[in-house]
Amino acid sequence: TMAAASSKTPLLKVLTTPHKIASALDWRKVGGAILTLDIHADRIGLAVSHHPSQAEQSPHTYESLPLEKREIPNFTKRRLAEIVEDQNVCGFVVSWPVQNDTGKFGFAAGRTLYVIEQLLNEDDIITRNRPLCLWDGVHAEQPPTDAFGRSIAYARTCSKPCHSALESQYHQDEKVVAAQVWNDFMKSNWPDVYKYRRTRRQHDWEQQDEAEQSSWNDAYHEDTSDTSYVTMLA
Repeated sequence: TMAAASSKTPLLKVLTTPHKIASALDWRKVGGAILTLDIHADRIGLAVSHHPSQAEQSPHTYESLPLEKREIPNFTKRRLAEIVEDQNVCGFVVSWPVQNDTGKFGFAAGRTLYVIEQLLNEDDIITRNRPLCLWDGVHAEQPPTDAFGRSIAYARTCSKPCHSALESQYHQDEKVVAAQVWNDFMKSNWPDVYKYRRTRRQHDWEQQDEAEQSSWNDAYHEDTSDTSYVTMLA
């Protein structure tokens, strides 16, 4: 309907592809940042990330901001606006909680859109110059489609006399963490940087293990030497 189309217009104006969000950060390597959001029933998780080639540290996570059932508290709106300004945010990566078993959009996805649409009423958070993309960090497999874009999932029949949604579908987003969403986004958009970091972390862990093993061996030999000396004196 016309009303439904007009209600979606504000979101479509700021919604873009993950590639364009990554490109925006490439243009602003120095000083720019991406704010990753994972939206839950009662809170919004936050992680600010600078360009992977410029920042060696993991994403900076903030304390989750509270959500109410029907609206976003003013405190949450103000805090989001402050982070956007302080960190020079140029775009958003919003976790898109599709259902693991079907790859479809469930209750959690609808809740995410509801919160985004409320944030669009603010002039200093999500804008055309500060767009967002939806990111499925789970990468659930979608049912195959034919040449006309039709999916066999919609032709399935159910043998159950009464069908009800799984309780887990309403809480599909509860295990999502903003920092993990960003790491998955970085892995897909900057694979070389991600691979370098992963190799470097593995090397650091191996060195740490070697240092701990060496320290343990030194302590063991020192303790053994002391025991031998006491035995000789006895």
